Amino acid sequence: VGTVTGRFYAMDRDTRWDRVGQAYDAMVHARAPGHQPDPLAAVSAAYEAGHTDEFVQPTVINGYEGMKDGDGIMMTNFRADRAREILQFLGDPAAPDTVKEMGFGSSERPRQIDFADKCGIVEYSSKH
Repeated sequence: VGTVTGRFYAMDRDTRWDRVGQAYDAMVHARAPGHQPDPLAAVSAAYEAGHTDEFVQPTVINGYEGMKDGDGIMMTNFRADRAREILQFLGDPAAPDTVKEMGFGSSERPRQIDFADKCGIVEYSSKH
């Protein structure tokens, strides 16, 4: 486990790109306001701060260095509508280049990760 994030951030479905961008930055670049030694500590710290379940702020687990070419990704969310936005930016080379709320401005979209494989437990869209 490299990151812990509540669905408020990673599973948005209403184009609140500022939230999705925070989850993306934690997963892809290992950049987040919170860092913890392990997943249990991340959840415990969130609860102590009053952030329960869906509101756990993106947190990077110590030692995680972000996604790299050759990594794999597996989505295990049952609701397709909650996964589409984050998957669009993780796995669709045709995703928009400029989403300022995610930190993608003036055609500065981060490099697309060349995943070894991508899979999920349901079809999230025809592209994911």
